[in-house]
Amino acid sequence: MLLCDYTNDGNDYIFGWCDYPNGDKCEPCLLRQAEGFFELILPDSGQRHMEESPSFDSHTIPGAVHVRDALSKDLYCVIDARFSSISFDTDRNYGSMRLRTDCVIKCDSYDEDMDYSNVASLGSTSPDLTKWFGLRTSGLNQGFDKEMAALAETYGGEIEQADNRFIGADEGLNLGLSISRNLSARCGMAPSVDFGGRVWFESFAPTPKLLNDHFECHLKLTALLSIICWRNISFERMRVEYGPHEGDGVDGSMDTFPINPLISTRFDPWEPPRTNKPYLIAFDDIGESGLGAWFSLMSNYSIPLRQISYIAKMHNNLTLENQVTLFGIAFEELGAAILGSRSKRRTTCECIKGLLGDSFADCEKSSLLFDEALPQVIANTYNSIKHPKEQRGGRPREEWLLPGHLLNVVYACREIALVWIASRLGCREKVISKLGLEQQFSQALKECAAYAAELS
Repeated sequence: MLLCDYTNDGNDYIFGWCDYPNGDKCEPCLLRQAEGFFELILPDSGQRHMEESPSFDSHTIPGAVHVRDALSKDLYCVIDARFSSISFDTDRNYGSMRLRTDCVIKCDSYDEDMDYSNVASLGSTSPDLTKWFGLRTSGLNQGFDKEMAALAETYGGEIEQADNRFIGADEGLNLGLSISRNLSARCGMAPSVDFGGRVWFESFAPTPKLLNDHFECHLKLTALLSIICWRNISFERMRVEYGPHEGDGVDGSMDTFPINPLISTRFDPWEPPRTNKPYLIAFDDIGESGLGAWFSLMSNYSIPLRQISYIAKMHNNLTLENQVTLFGIAFEELGAAILGSRSKRRTTCECIKGLLGDSFADCEKSSLLFDEALPQVIANTYNSIKHPKEQRGGRPREEWLLPGHLLNVVYACREIALVWIASRLGCREKVISKLGLEQQFSQALKECAAYAAELS
């Protein structure tokens, strides 16, 4: 997320005034976005560590520091800031103190008593999430006269109808999807009416919870979407709500308190997709129950699933050897957990077989999709990367590390991961059918089967 998306002038910095908690003093300051964090720069005249100073020092940083934009007068709240550094010029008797944080809230007002680190609700949205849910937009650009457009603009602009879907609970938080639909109209030479909307993923609770607890739930959703799309999926917008909820939020009560935009470097800036390729798993394929099952999976298999998500997000920046290695590590942990053998060491091949067995636990014809020797092919490739053994399975190490073979193994591992996840979310057959139409996957399995045939 980028600060420039929220400033009126599109800058990635804010020059303004810092309001201290006691209200005794305002100081000029600079709030800017750096790589991976926000930085608040404050003047330091050498008096910060004196007891009579109304400001704070590096040991007494408040939970929230408010910054008023000098030009727009917009108010921003820097929360959970940590001390970074102090620089001081003894000749000029002047310097600066730097604070860092990964969260900034755009506020409506200044409340000294507010605990900004605890929120009742966190909402996230992006065009990817809206498309994944299947919410469509449409417009009327012809046959719509100016009078009707003006009427719609006056009475129908930003009319929202919200539907809420309850997903379940995770880490003590309730989870849901908030779907808002709106009507917007434009007059002028080409009057038009657009019907659109957004889908928000919401985590909420009757009493405020730590913002970091909310973050974990939203990161789990980006992990799923990244695996489905096999690219880095993030959120475009986030919002927080501090007031307590009445009821469970399913009936629309989530929007009864003021909502403030949240900007966080915990999430990568949203980037539009390069292709319009349909999702391998759509929301309609799994529904609320399947999405709830994903959060259960993340609770039980957090480390390997986060690793698979990392491969999906970063594969363009990872070598084939790195991807095979990361898949191997993830499969070893998943397979060991599935086989219930944490006290007994299992080979990589056994772990992959356990993973495939779990994927097709209710199916007798698993061999129609994956060759029976595929686990050994993957294991030999993975171990050839890790260990300098001259031969494995009758093949020299160089053959296991050929770029073409490594690419085939990456696609095979990806398919294994996707089918296992789909089996747990209740859409295995749909995913298998879609993957069967992808030439790179079917070709990869054929090439790996050829390696397997030579091994046998």
